[in-house]
Amino acid sequence: MSSTTLTAAADPLLKPWEISKLTTFAPSGRPGSSTWSIINVTITDPNDYSNPPPLNLAAGLAVNKSTTTADCGFKWQYDNFASAYDHVEHCTAVSEGSWTFEMLEASNSSYPSPLTDFVLRFKRSVPRASRRVRGPLSWVGDARFVVGDNMRGLCSASGVCSFGLKEENTPFYINQTRLG
Repeated sequence: MSSTTLTAAADPLLKPWEISKLTTFAPSGRPGSSTWSIINVTITDPNDYSNPPPLNLAAGLAVNKSTTTADCGFKWQYDNFASAYDHVEHCTAVSEGSWTFEMLEASNSSYPSPLTDFVLRFKRSVPRASRRVRGPLSWVGDARFVVGDNMRGLCSASGVCSFGLKEENTPFYINQTRLG
């Protein structure tokens, strides 16, 4: 049970989000091979927003049961690490609301890398039931992932590298903070 949160204080009324899968991959870079590095993540929000009073959400939410699981991923040119950072990607569609994620460069790191030492920022938005209040309710949560800490993996002699969440860190919990 491990968690690293880099945003403001977590919402004490919510269960943390759960990452059940996280993998990164880099190709060898040899001629004729793929030139794309990849990250794939599966995240679940275990919270049920259909009963807002305990969550103190005065506007209510337009959902029946919003516990959702989304798959998130993107690829970047393996020889251009900078292109992996600072752009928001949409995760797979979910029945209620939406998920996005963004990779951020790890601060205070001697060797930041989108493969082995990085921060992921997830955002979850859920529609409101009230038409008087515009826009969805949203939460954000950040977590740092580091090989040797909560990830493991290896690079082969051919140069192919693959890393993933350690079994003992699965699920990995991310505390979220409500926006606005």
